[in-house]
Amino acid sequence: MNLRLAAAALLLLLAAAPAEMAKLPGGTVLDTPALEALIATEHPVLIDVAPPPPPQPAGLAAGTPWMPAPHEDIPGSVWLPSVGQSTPTAALASWFRARLAALAGSPDRPLVFYCHIHCKLSFNAAERAIGDGYSRVYWYPPGIEGWTEAGKPTALAKPLQPADNQERKP
Repeated sequence: MNLRLAAAALLLLLAAAPAEMAKLPGGTVLDTPALEALIATEHPVLIDVAPPPPPQPAGLAAGTPWMPAPHEDIPGSVWLPSVGQSTPTAALASWFRARLAALAGSPDRPLVFYCHIHCKLSFNAAERAIGDGYSRVYWYPPGIEGWTEAGKPTALAKPLQPADNQERKP
């Protein structure tokens, strides 16, 4: 019976395989040491695609102070919330392409996408960048949690969002 439990536990561990085993067709998957080296040598555009801060709660009494929790990023990152949605609106997809063009300057500038640990949003955004012709796209599945667990510094971030989402800015 214990052998069956051990086998079941092993299957669960394999189903939740480490991020290092993930694949990004047309791109490169990074772990923390590889990201550190890339930052030191190539100065990539670091793009956090974590969800936007929540809006002010409905029904909050007038005059009641409210502020979402601070959002931490890898220093030097740009926070583009929601661009990793599985099915973005045409307007959001267009805005994302325009932001990438402005941030990268050229399709061969390295772009690193991350979010939270094993976040699908960063994978989706990286795939879109590859589809849009960027040739040096990196995905950092450990996310901000992997970065901080490695003892690396963080910086407070403010979201950069399309004009129609500006009311959600903290």
